[in-house]
Amino acid sequence: MTLSPVRCYNRVMAITEQLAQFNAFATKLAEQEGDDLTIEQVYDRWWENQHRDGEAAAIHEAHEAYETGDRGEPAEQVIAEFRTERATSSNKG
Repeated sequence: MTLSPVRCYNRVMAITEQLAQFNAFATKLAEQEGDDLTIEQVYDRWWENQHRDGEAAAIHEAHEAYETGDRGEPAEQVIAEFRTERATSSNKG
């Protein structure tokens, strides 16, 4: 797949922004905890930090939906649908 110059530029800019965010996080972490952390440990902490916000947002959204009366689907229904989909996909394979 070939990217157009505009898409390529946008991708490079997005990566540059991520690297700047990682650098700021790593610098702050080193100031707080010292220089003994490996790059893998710093990356793991950064990754968890980046994804924790998304998980918190999903929990907040679910709570708001619950408060407004949305009770979701009954577990029995979800499990039955899952089993049906699983049986269908295993019969195709």
